Amino acid sequence: MLSAASELEKEQRRKDLSSAKRSGLELLTAALNSRYAVFGVIGFFILALLGWLILDHKIPGYDPAWHAIFSSSVRRYLTHPKEWSLANLILLGKQHYAYPPGAWAFNGFLKVFLGDSNWGDKLCLVVQSLILAVSFYKLSMMSFQDRLKANLGLIVLLSFPLICMLQHLPTLDLLQVAMFTCFYACLGAWSRKPSWKNTLISALVFGFYCLCKQISVLYSVPVLGLLFLRYLFIRDFNKAGKIFFIGITAALFLGIFWVFPNLAQIQSYLAARAPSTVSLATKLSMMLSNLKVSSIQLLQSMGPYFLLLSLSLLSGKGLKNNAPKLLVPALGAVSGWLLIITYAYYNAPEPRYFAPVLVPVALLLGALGAEGLRSSSRLKRMLALTIMLLAPAQMFFLCFQPAPAFESNSKTSAYELLGVGNFRGILAYNDNSDPWKQRWVFDKIEAVEKIRYVWLNVLPGTWEYNQGSMSYLGHQRKSHVIPITWRGCQPDMSDSF
Repeated sequence: MLSAASELEKEQRRKDLSSAKRSGLELLTAALNSRYAVFGVIGFFILALLGWLILDHKIPGYDPAWHAIFSSSVRRYLTHPKEWSLANLILLGKQHYAYPPGAWAFNGFLKVFLGDSNWGDKLCLVVQSLILAVSFYKLSMMSFQDRLKANLGLIVLLSFPLICMLQHLPTLDLLQVAMFTCFYACLGAWSRKPSWKNTLISALVFGFYCLCKQISVLYSVPVLGLLFLRYLFIRDFNKAGKIFFIGITAALFLGIFWVFPNLAQIQSYLAARAPSTVSLATKLSMMLSNLKVSSIQLLQSMGPYFLLLSLSLLSGKGLKNNAPKLLVPALGAVSGWLLIITYAYYNAPEPRYFAPVLVPVALLLGALGAEGLRSSSRLKRMLALTIMLLAPAQMFFLCFQPAPAFESNSKTSAYELLGVGNFRGILAYNDNSDPWKQRWVFDKIEAVEKIRYVWLNVLPGTWEYNQGSMSYLGHQRKSHVIPITWRGCQPDMSDSF
């Protein structure tokens, strides 16, 4: 009899424990589904980013350094009204012919208020991350009308290794992904209410998005073209006209601020890489190689093991319920990816070129996670909870490890074990105040030559030592040491600066 009573007590304890766990899970689900949860999610990741930026003391590499310097030129123009003229405005768009000036203008405007310093550049990344987070949440809410799906998708997106990497570098790519998300959110709002007000907002956002980076056109024009043809086919000429207006606005932005000022150099660049100079077999071989490499890079960009675990929540019903709602941004992301490896086949693919693909993936994973948390199956609920906790855990594990201990090239390093070896050295912070002794070089020269200008010939072209990084450091120090480079007859960005 005592034994039976003991068994009943044990069974009751198990039920109570199970009920407590279930109520705790339900409490978490309800919290993430609340109206104010998005502020907590965004605040958490922004504080984490600020913490990383405080810890890290690396000097930006070649391309990031020059982009930061170009944005400083815009800041100088904006803060010196006496220099305001059409000729000087055109020169700002000619700092480098290969890039539209949208990101430089955006960061230069922010640096008017944030300051022309290394911290000014870092805070620009924080602002861009905020635009990405808010735009993603808005896009998800328009797709699903579900706060839980939007918040879980946001957690997943901001935990992807590639997004974390872009948040650590002053390149054009973080703003490009943010404006990709913002544009498709505006397009979603326009499709619900195609008023002229929403048309104008979409046109301005699209125009600026195309100025952020040249590949932005590939991620957006195919979708707009299909929408235009669709409205023509169903004889809705009012909407077709508004889509045409959105497209022509972007074309004017690109023509006035980038293409026409750099037309001769762009024509020369394209002529040197004309398709006729490459055989069809070679072109197809390069395209297939790029497709293979970019596919692997995309898996690494999301954390392959996290992605595979997340897809365990995938079901036919979940795909049927959620995938159609993501058709437009997914079509834009995939078309951009395929066009890059098809048209720009001569460029070695880099993960950051394909960053917009992560947006619809995060939207889908957020939706699957929300359905898992609401499932009647306890196993699915616990699996969904585990996956959603793993996302920020992966971000912290990869980012908040000091270099060089975490930059090992060993096949057994944490980056290799997690399948994200390409991001070694960029995700990890370096808390050494002068990790590669670039500042030491300036200190030694300035100690000898205190007044006269000194031209410093920077021969290396590595990530740590190059003319761009040294020029960035000299600009921040307002130094009279001017880095130049002469390695054979290689072209140099300073020619157009």
